[in-house]
Amino acid sequence: QSEQNKRTRNSGHCSHIPSLLPSMHFKIMWIQHTQALALALVLVSCHYATVVSAMPEGQIPERGPIPQTDKPNIVMILQDDLGYHDVWFDGGLEEMSSNISQLAWNGIRLNRHYTHWHCSPTRRSFLSGRVPIHHGEQLSAVASDDIDLRQSLVSNKLKEQGYMCHWVGKGHTGYVSWKHLPLQRGFDSFFGFLSGSQSYTASDRWQGNAPNSSDAYSTTLFGDLAVNVVEDHDVTKPLFLYLPWQAVHTPYQAVPNAPQVTCEGYSTTYCNMLWAADQQVGRVVNALKARNLYDNTLIVYASDNGGIGEGINYPLRGGKHSNWEGGVRTAAFVSGGYLPSSKRNTSSDVVVHVADWYATFAVLSGGNATDNPPVMPLPVDLSNPNKDIYGKDSFPPVDGVNVWPYLTSTEPQPSNAAHKTLIISKEVLIAGDLKLMVSNPQFTMGNNGWKMPDGKWLPSDNVRCQVKDTALTNVLPGVPGVLPCVFNVSADVGERQDMGANNTNLVNELWSQLNASVLTSYLHGASGPAGNPGGVSRCSPPSLIGPCNETCAKEYFHANNNANDLRGHVNVGQDGVNINNVLRPWFTSECTLQWEDGCGFNEGHYQETIVKDAADCCAMCAADDYCDQWVFNPTYNLTCHLKHGAGEMEVREMCSCGSKVPTPPSPAPPPPPPTSSCQQSNADFPVCGIPGCTA
Repeated sequence: QSEQNKRTRNSGHCSHIPSLLPSMHFKIMWIQHTQALALALVLVSCHYATVVSAMPEGQIPERGPIPQTDKPNIVMILQDDLGYHDVWFDGGLEEMSSNISQLAWNGIRLNRHYTHWHCSPTRRSFLSGRVPIHHGEQLSAVASDDIDLRQSLVSNKLKEQGYMCHWVGKGHTGYVSWKHLPLQRGFDSFFGFLSGSQSYTASDRWQGNAPNSSDAYSTTLFGDLAVNVVEDHDVTKPLFLYLPWQAVHTPYQAVPNAPQVTCEGYSTTYCNMLWAADQQVGRVVNALKARNLYDNTLIVYASDNGGIGEGINYPLRGGKHSNWEGGVRTAAFVSGGYLPSSKRNTSSDVVVHVADWYATFAVLSGGNATDNPPVMPLPVDLSNPNKDIYGKDSFPPVDGVNVWPYLTSTEPQPSNAAHKTLIISKEVLIAGDLKLMVSNPQFTMGNNGWKMPDGKWLPSDNVRCQVKDTALTNVLPGVPGVLPCVFNVSADVGERQDMGANNTNLVNELWSQLNASVLTSYLHGASGPAGNPGGVSRCSPPSLIGPCNETCAKEYFHANNNANDLRGHVNVGQDGVNINNVLRPWFTSECTLQWEDGCGFNEGHYQETIVKDAADCCAMCAADDYCDQWVFNPTYNLTCHLKHGAGEMEVREMCSCGSKVPTPPSPAPPPPPPTSSCQQSNADFPVCGIPGCTA
């Protein structure tokens, strides 16, 4: 409890932001972006695997030979959609995360670790070392071009230093071409899945450069494979293991053979899902110790964003899909035997971004943290916000910094030691203890209140910056006539006191810095020209992507499937859906609810079921007392998502939805997205540069 009080009450080492700008007249409610942009003029001049048999759970292999390398082994563990409060070391329950929390208490707990407000941008930031405005804030499709092929990933940097690099788990960073797959980007092995969400027993997985239709429960399977990586590792070389779990992202699916643990504030299913990941983390640590690797291993643990659905982010405000701290500040720590003993069981208030691990790992490996383009970007022209500073030959250099000296220093470090300012998203700037928030993202609208430890929400106080941002086509963020908020997120961790209402100079100063940074945006791939200064598409060079032929690619991957089936033996028939020779009958009943097409709801679901059509999905919700809303998605294996609570309705062209609870009127359809010249496909496999395929 004392540690929790320290996290929520103490401001740590307060950082004073010097007044860099002249005071200016501030017209409340009608300030324009151009005014804030002009304030930035004095600030900016140049911104520019093979599946092998698994060891039985709990069995520890015999100790191996003494390692022959002095470079640290590195294990990066990324939990999916984990709530800030879900883990024991941040106030949650022991039953769900005992192994993870023991690592945290034997390491440095990171009180100010930031990511993006949803999945793909965080993952791309870790791999590329760039903050989201320098690769895009969109979710990656399977076949999209979202990390420029000219950039070196963290795996490339470690490979240069002799590391063996392995990726086990979720992908979701865009794989439009053969060269986007992990084996072509510095990894020696890969097993996982390429999409953003799927069943935990889905059979459309990926192994190396080919599909794999294994349908074992993903947490257990990924744990087995991670242990195998450690057991089979050549100890004369340093190890890098990237372990991004699928858990605890929806769908919430029961863990096979898990104990039925009761966790206050959570369902048994959610509790067991995190428990299962925790057990596998324990197995990986035991395997490292058995191979004499642990004492020279650095372990970093974080979530990709804040919790949603059953996740609890207390004492933070909001959650995933919002710019509140509950969406972007995540449970995180560094641990392992490589950590200096004096830093164990400590915490740090230094602001750290997930992109910083790129630079930190590169330096610790003996390399450098730079990845500069052949031509550096041009200076930002504040009088011309639409200036293209990159052209065809440039891209953003690495944003992340080596945070190791600040985390391991024996001297107290201020919160802004690593970053004087840090841009989290198009709408948010962190400056030490202070946070400027212009609005919530345009993407969707999350909950603006506070979810308490018992799982109940306290309503929002309706502050001005909780509004949605304007259309993505606008280069600069914000809603005309709505001023940003400023919070001291060290002293006011719940973001309840807007300091900006009475401090217009401070708002001006931070807003101008945010706008200056936003003018360096390099939104890649699926973003197209939207939001890019100059209105141009940022893409990998066609010469690197190669010829694109979806038909040929599908034939190639069908022939080279590790299980000889691209989708893993899924057949839709009159009696139901047959998956790997198991028939799942259709649900058939009469729907008693009103429903419509082209819509969905933005909250997570508690059940995912294969049905025949929208009417069946509607009928399932009508027959389930816990169900308040439903969404039928015919493009994703005919799935029916049942939801509890009143999520906000939004446009989803291919889906159908209905509700038992009052909902806001359907929003007007958004404007059509801008045309992108980048290669992109709706396929669930790479389509470009495939061996033997021509255009």
